[in-house]
Amino acid sequence: MTTFPAVVRGILKAHGRRTAAFAVLPGLLVLILGLLYGGGLRGVGIAVVNHDQGFDMPFLGPVCMKDRVMAKLDAKAYKPVEVAGMEEAERGVREGTYAAIVEFPENFTRDLLISREDPSYKMESKVRLLTDPSNSPAAAAVLQGLMNAFLEAASESGGASIPLERSSVAGMNGTFYDFLVTGILTLLTFLLAAMMPLRALAGDRAAGGPFASSREQGAIAAGGFAVFAPAAFIQAGLIVAAAAVTFPLTLSGNAGIVCLMFAMFLCVAVLVGICGSRLKAGPSAFIPLLVSPLFFTGMTIPLETLPHWIRPIAYAYPHFYMVHGVRGQLLRGLGPQETVRDFTVLACFIVVFAIAAMLPKRGTK
Repeated sequence: MTTFPAVVRGILKAHGRRTAAFAVLPGLLVLILGLLYGGGLRGVGIAVVNHDQGFDMPFLGPVCMKDRVMAKLDAKAYKPVEVAGMEEAERGVREGTYAAIVEFPENFTRDLLISREDPSYKMESKVRLLTDPSNSPAAAAVLQGLMNAFLEAASESGGASIPLERSSVAGMNGTFYDFLVTGILTLLTFLLAAMMPLRALAGDRAAGGPFASSREQGAIAAGGFAVFAPAAFIQAGLIVAAAAVTFPLTLSGNAGIVCLMFAMFLCVAVLVGICGSRLKAGPSAFIPLLVSPLFFTGMTIPLETLPHWIRPIAYAYPHFYMVHGVRGQLLRGLGPQETVRDFTVLACFIVVFAIAAMLPKRGTK
């Protein structure tokens, strides 16, 4: 007769460690993510274009509103860099170096101080704030930080109102949906494309199927790629088409370049799945590796929220280059020549994983 104590002892003996791990690991994971992302933005680049020469105040000496405003920014969160002109600043935003541009017009400090003393003085010059709409979470945070800095600087300048003009960088577009959906589609299509060969080939080997004892790993890899790559293309095409119809996206750009990059990205995913099917631990051990790009590549969470020391991890994932290239084409207005790096790295991933997938098993000739 099975008794309650016997059942408890049996469960603890058979599943005690796994149960304890399931009980502890979620809390540990949340703690780690909180330590990584809980600090907010870190070191976000802001391009500063300054045409203002400042103003010599009687008894106070030279005053420059640009210096006062930049001094109010959180030094940990923002990194203002003065650039030569708007052309350099806009190029930096498109390449992802800067998240926003602040342009101070000529004689701005003088006009602001005159308007403080003479309320009837009509001040025509305005500070321009231009943000990167392709990274809407970071853009919103940067805009809020800049607005707070301007308010504090205005308060210290006798309460004079600082006229601002807000807009997006010319030739760039994007909304929160564009940022989020492109990231989710990148993760989803890669995960599904990798899981098809991973589950099929690993399941066949576990069941002692025709590929379980085969030493022709090159033939298995080539045959698997020939079957699963077209299936992945069809699957991803249907997913992207459904997203384009159902989500309010504002995407535009060179569709041919985007499709080619997507095809290369899916080839990497299929080859990764074929490589993963060779692991003795089985498909379940490979899934965390497939999901981890969600946190470290900027797909859904801006890289600017990660500490500087961990950001280089993003360069080890093909997802980083896929997201950078697609958003650059569809949202940032980048030209084909500015995505050469992304294509080159994806091609290297294809070569590396193709060689790894075709290598013979250890101990075989």
